[in-house]
Amino acid sequence: MLLDDEDYFIECSKKMYQRAEELEYEIWELEEDE
Repeated sequence: MLLDDEDYFIECSKKMYQRAEELEYEIWELEEDE
């Protein structure tokens, strides 16, 4: 199944945003440990 460019871009943006939130949360937890 091929997505058109707009759908593909939206999906990538959602995944990148989700990944960024996870990384921020991990960094926050690491800082709390110190």
